[in-house]
Amino acid sequence: MRIWSQLDLPAKIGIATALLAMVLSLLGIARDPEIAFNLRTFFVATVIAGSTWGFIAWGIAVAIADLGEETTNDHDAG
Repeated sequence: MRIWSQLDLPAKIGIATALLAMVLSLLGIARDPEIAFNLRTFFVATVIAGSTWGFIAWGIAVAIADLGEETTNDHDAG
């Protein structure tokens, strides 16, 4: 938990979203009887889903945080 407390909010959002995407992709694989569940399918689904959604969520969170800082700085300067 020590590492988690040192992360900034956008990183926490990205990691949480990545984990959620991984779980949902695995549930999708488990529910579809046509997909062969093996080690390769497991890694491909989790890596693609987790990295994609984690990175997107992190990027959006960073943009929102930067916008919030700019807005705060504009109010302080004005």
